[in-house]
Amino acid sequence: LYPNLEKIAAGDRSIETRLNLLLGSSCATVALMNSGAGPAGALSYPLGVYFNVPHGLATSVFLPPVINYNVKNGYTDYSTLYDLIDPTATLSKTDKAVVFADKIKGLSDSLKIPTTLTGFGLSTDEDYYKIINNTTKLQAAFDQNPVSFGPDQIRDIVFLLKEAI
Repeated sequence: LYPNLEKIAAGDRSIETRLNLLLGSSCATVALMNSGAGPAGALSYPLGVYFNVPHGLATSVFLPPVINYNVKNGYTDYSTLYDLIDPTATLSKTDKAVVFADKIKGLSDSLKIPTTLTGFGLSTDEDYYKIINNTTKLQAAFDQNPVSFGPDQIRDIVFLLKEAI
């Protein structure tokens, strides 16, 4: 998905690129159905329900801060995903994991997907608490995270995304 999304961001609309995205999204759907939503997916549900944001776009705003939270708490297996983007990198596992979050945010930027919640139309504290209060009910998705993730982390990430990061 990543290299083909980069191509789309650069203006490539070839059949090959679009077919690769279709295949990648199909594989991602199978993976998601076998693994569950996790924090970024769970946080995105109320954004879709209350602000009409498509699930994939909503997830993209939450993914970088969730990755960063996990890395700060010792989880570095995102380095394996970074190796798929840049197999020649000589960074440490931790640095690769941090750069992976930056790459995901950069991809959103290049695709012109908002990287803050204000970009999706949230404007009042009530809007932000609507996300927080509805997400805290989805603890099973947060239990899938590789490090402990609960109501405090939900609130922190939502308010982090209130402003540009």
